[in-house]
Amino acid sequence: MHTQILIPIDGFDRCATLLNAYQRSLLPLEAATIIDQSMAGHAALTAQDEANNTQHLADLAQRQYHLLLLTHSFHKLYACLCHAQLELEEFASEGANLNDYAAQKRAEYVVEYGSDDGKDYHPDGSVGLRDDSKALAPFQLALTLAPFFVGNTTSQGECIGSSLPQDFAYFSNLVATDPVFTPPNLASYPTADKLTAYRRCDALELSIEESVLADERFSDLPEHSRGPKLVAEFNALLLRCQAVATRYHTLAPTDANGFVELFEQVDKLFHGEDSTPLWTQSKG
Repeated sequence: MHTQILIPIDGFDRCATLLNAYQRSLLPLEAATIIDQSMAGHAALTAQDEANNTQHLADLAQRQYHLLLLTHSFHKLYACLCHAQLELEEFASEGANLNDYAAQKRAEYVVEYGSDDGKDYHPDGSVGLRDDSKALAPFQLALTLAPFFVGNTTSQGECIGSSLPQDFAYFSNLVATDPVFTPPNLASYPTADKLTAYRRCDALELSIEESVLADERFSDLPEHSRGPKLVAEFNALLLRCQAVATRYHTLAPTDANGFVELFEQVDKLFHGEDSTPLWTQSKG
């Protein structure tokens, strides 16, 4: 039986470790949400709900859906940030010339997919670089970045700037008020009276180094302040994503210097000015 909903992000930068620390704070809630039972047991609970006019199974399914939505949201946001950062870094590190970037992207496309336009090839059959604006228009940086930002018409789900801190309020309240889940407070969650849920939490094995590192970075904080600190930094990340999205949407497609500045803005979400984790920069 699959017993994991919250999937750690495969990354060691400050953004990934922050999102993983947030998810790790919710692991006992995940454990209390997962039921290890037979189909016969499920049928019995269904009959009990029908007899008592309750909806315990429906509530449980909703909690599972919310946790699944949360982890999918984190992975999608992180992927969008990574893709945007890579494209902007390629542009900025190779001369910050928008036409050169588009010409290279078109050439890469032709190499992979081919082209019916003979102007894409040299006489010897090798792929050349185009310099005419019509050929390069679909490969401009602004269009390449569009799927990763809120407001685009092609992608669905989480992307840069699509959600605000209040959209995560339900989970953030849990993380802020109960950052260190122990057996006594775990028992307050629905279905946590099941011994299987407690064993699931206790025996959880995550061989993901950044999850451990995230806990160590909070170890110097008083136990009662770790949750609020984590939520504050998570909210700051979302607000910075909003600022990045606003910057992207206000850029003219021909503003090369503006895209360099956008790269620096996005890169700080991963590394910061001094390469320290997002939450440690605001410690008082």
